[in-house]
Amino acid sequence: MPPGQALADPRDGQRAFGIRIRHCSTLSAGPGFSDSIVGIAYVAVMMGILGSLRSVLASVGVYGVMSYAVSERTNEIGVRMAMGATASDIQRLVLGKGAVLTLVAWASDCRLRSLWRTLFPAYFLE
Repeated sequence: MPPGQALADPRDGQRAFGIRIRHCSTLSAGPGFSDSIVGIAYVAVMMGILGSLRSVLASVGVYGVMSYAVSERTNEIGVRMAMGATASDIQRLVLGKGAVLTLVAWASDCRLRSLWRTLFPAYFLE
């Protein structure tokens, strides 16, 4: 058979080279396909719920850490207010500390995730 010649029926090529391939029966896209879509939708919904729960728990954790930090600095805040600091200055002090804590946590999370990905590549889809 010439190299550039296309076959009308792939089985002709199999016969020409003496190849015998068992043909398997195929299922229609009906029940099997719809079951897989339902499974994917279920996983997507569950991942959304778990992601939302993670966000709520992270918010509660940040709130707890910040309220503890503010309660520990009550005397310092009082002294700053007595020396003329405004409410916006105190807010900037507290939110700046929270931003630093958040950035440190985010950076360490990214580093740990990259380390995990390096050590255990089989857990990630490539």
